[in-house]
Amino acid sequence: MDQSTKLALMDGMWTTPNVTILPVSPVCSTANCTFQVYNSLAICSSVANVTDFLAVEVTSDGDFTQSKMTLPNGIWFIPMAGGSTLSIQTQTKMGTSRNTGYFTEVPYPVNSTSLAFANLSDIQDSAILDFFVLYNKDLYEETPFTPAYRAIEVLFYWCINSYSTSVTAGIVTTEIVTSSNSVLSHGDPISLSPIVLSSGNDTINYTVGLFPADVMTFDWLPILGTGSYSQTGQGFTSQGAEVFSYALHPAGIGDAIKTAAELANSDAISWQVVLNLTNNIATSLTNM
Repeated sequence: MDQSTKLALMDGMWTTPNVTILPVSPVCSTANCTFQVYNSLAICSSVANVTDFLAVEVTSDGDFTQSKMTLPNGIWFIPMAGGSTLSIQTQTKMGTSRNTGYFTEVPYPVNSTSLAFANLSDIQDSAILDFFVLYNKDLYEETPFTPAYRAIEVLFYWCINSYSTSVTAGIVTTEIVTSSNSVLSHGDPISLSPIVLSSGNDTINYTVGLFPADVMTFDWLPILGTGSYSQTGQGFTSQGAEVFSYALHPAGIGDAIKTAAELANSDAISWQVVLNLTNNIATSLTNM
């Protein structure tokens, strides 16, 4: 991963979730400017709650209780007993990398593993990384505590954003008007033709070379797409596990969860934090 990409990824991951990373600011010499809506190749993110797909099998021998969380695409996780735990997983297989030609570990096609985005026809060709976060929260409404099991799916992909920007009294306001994921060509590793996307509202073809597209996926995989966290075990095994754990298990914030209502409120807060986190990562990398 080149230095600028790594710095952008780190900035997006470690910017506090209550701070929003903004698109690149325009040049306005008068402090009051208006611009036509403009398009740009970008990185987008989507997050889906896939807890309803989750099956939990609890076994006990009388002294020790173990839970196994399983999704229908084969992703599974056995959290350590006692305390908060988390697992980030990307389904991979052995295959040939498009950018190096080497036989190595590659992500499965999104349309064969996704639970939330498999029916989006252009996602497969434009996907950068699709991964799952399985985790638990402890509900202290009784003794011993009752774990609440959760799962989310996170997708990053190439897209075309249309932006509306204005500057008033030196204050920049930029909004995403539309976002397109229309893929005209999925690219060809033999002829080295690129991935081609369209905004749908101009005549420009936006291209992403297969080499940088694959490099992005393989560089992100160990940082963001895999890892685990255990409050009572080994701690964090990746930076991705660390930032998602902070988002989903905000240590030291508020009292222990004791009721179903408090759990629902905690889930709502965690959801918004994850949305902000993934949006910041996407925007930071788009800005580079």
